[in-house]
Amino acid sequence: MKVLFYVLSMWFLSVFSAHAVEDMAWDQLTTQQQEVLQPLEQRWDEMKPQRRQKLLRRAQRWQNMPAEKQEKIKKRLQKLLNMNPQQRRELKEKVKNFKSLSPEQRKNMKQIRQWYKNLPDDQKQSIRKQWKAGQ
Repeated sequence: MKVLFYVLSMWFLSVFSAHAVEDMAWDQLTTQQQEVLQPLEQRWDEMKPQRRQKLLRRAQRWQNMPAEKQEKIKKRLQKLLNMNPQQRRELKEKVKNFKSLSPEQRKNMKQIRQWYKNLPDDQKQSIRKQWKAGQ
């Protein structure tokens, strides 16, 4: 009986929360939400409710994020937007490969990346030359 109640409760929550977002037109969003989600304004009313929910959660996280982290993300997004389709495919493949690594391998990769980031520019350039020569 408790299981049935739980299942029904979860179903009602999912149905009603989906309808609540589905009925939320662009002009019903707060000013802050509209600012964060502005690039999606033209497509907002055509999106599925689940997509809207996800975007609203992301907008909330963005609003609560420190300014320096927001700037870092903006720079990354701009870099991504400036990539051509081939570069995006390559990046997507690299991310896929990284996610397929074990947690220990990912940790090691992150440590190596951090080590590299902390190197002086001349050492970075030297490493890049050596790496390219080895390919």
